[in-house]
Amino acid sequence: MNRASPKRFEPHNKTKLSDYIYKIASGGKQAGEFTEITQYLLTYIQRTYVHGGDIQKALDDKAEFDFSAIMPKRSRSTNEDVDLKAQEDEDYETIFKAELQLYLKRKMTYEANKEKAYSLLWSQCSKQLQHKIQNRQDYLSIKNNPIELLKTIEIHSLTYEENRYDVRIIDDALKNLINIKQKDDESLIDYTARFESVRDIAVAHLGGPIVLLKIIENDTSSTTKQEKTTTAWERYMAYLYMDRADQTKFGSLLSNLKSQYSLGHNQYPKTLAEARSILDQHRWDDGWNKRKNNKDTSRLKDKDNETDNKANKNETISELTFAQTEGVCYCCGKKGHLSSVCRQKDKPKTEWHINKTKEVQHIQHVMSTKDADNATIGQMPSASSASTNTDYRDILQWATGKQMVTIGNNGMILSQKQMETDMKNWILLDNQSTIHYFCNQEMVTNIRKSPTTMTINTNAGNASTNLQATLPGLGDVWFDSKGMVNVLSLLAVATLKAKFLGKVQHRG
Repeated sequence: MNRASPKRFEPHNKTKLSDYIYKIASGGKQAGEFTEITQYLLTYIQRTYVHGGDIQKALDDKAEFDFSAIMPKRSRSTNEDVDLKAQEDEDYETIFKAELQLYLKRKMTYEANKEKAYSLLWSQCSKQLQHKIQNRQDYLSIKNNPIELLKTIEIHSLTYEENRYDVRIIDDALKNLINIKQKDDESLIDYTARFESVRDIAVAHLGGPIVLLKIIENDTSSTTKQEKTTTAWERYMAYLYMDRADQTKFGSLLSNLKSQYSLGHNQYPKTLAEARSILDQHRWDDGWNKRKNNKDTSRLKDKDNETDNKANKNETISELTFAQTEGVCYCCGKKGHLSSVCRQKDKPKTEWHINKTKEVQHIQHVMSTKDADNATIGQMPSASSASTNTDYRDILQWATGKQMVTIGNNGMILSQKQMETDMKNWILLDNQSTIHYFCNQEMVTNIRKSPTTMTINTNAGNASTNLQATLPGLGDVWFDSKGMVNVLSLLAVATLKAKFLGKVQHRG
């Protein structure tokens, strides 16, 4: 069992700056790649530059950093005693001068960082992209301006050509926006980033948001025409975002909104942020599981002959740990399908290959030598790294109220029903994990960027995430939508429970 998390990561080929290169893409297919590269570079800037957070925010917002909001202000004493008032005013003046000096130094650093950021962004552009940018008529306004450069790079992610027919450019931008859809197995975070990128590019080509006259005429909440235009566009983007989301997951949500509107209750979101929040809190529809099962069944049929021909070459599962069985059928031990659609699923469960893993064999041995009620099913490391036999069956319900799978040095206990479900719907209570780590966005709220990056060390390699989320009832956890299982650190949960309840229950 790994120390940080039982999660198994897909191989990641990008490990250094030279792997993150902006290129001219075709259509809108590269919008997601633009977002991925930009997020990596902005994180790199924030982490390595002095006061890197200022230029990072400016690039993220695509607008100059507002230094007026942090400009120091003089304070004056209100003390009625003349001598004390004079002393306090002198102290305030000293503090103000020190803060002003730091403020001016920070502004100078920001200007220096703009030059460094421009050089970095330019060096991450392919030669073809650099040539295209240099040939633009507005190149002089882009040169040495990292914000304008980033905007231009984003525009060229849709193969923008300055000398193309202008109406054709607009047509392509609108097509990419109207035709965008959430991909199969694409997380809400990735879909949102891709949607925002395509939207921003469309607005850049159009020269501003579309003026929706009919909606503007009926708007009584805004005052100026500009506000009404912006409000109408935001409403349209919120609806488009929800309508293009995966309807097998969120279809019932739009149906309910439509029904409520017909009854005189307008609950449609008015901004993209509101729409994102609604989707984030929605429990996926049953159609998602049905579609997934149909795909698994179809994939199984396509690979039946190939699997049968290579049956003698398939490695048995008995020498594997449970974490190494991901992607393998728990019933027959072959890859390419799940046990729920396996042709051998009706054979006795005792003969299933999953029951031959090291963990399951170990726990079967433990359960055969002790009564079920007295069996030790895990160990919790103490602060001194010594292990203490602990009953934590009540801890998992106390933590989240959800059913969990427990993993420990002495093995794992899984019901057959649990083994057949998607691992993203599990929560592993791991006694060797030092962090809380989640990948199922339905289980958490308030997914957000973290100022730091956490690297996870697993038996399948290393991976990093800079996202955090809130687990209701427990607190902050690390989040990565590309993960395969949700993990709670047993020690952290037990410690938190002891803090509130005054004790951790020990098995006698």
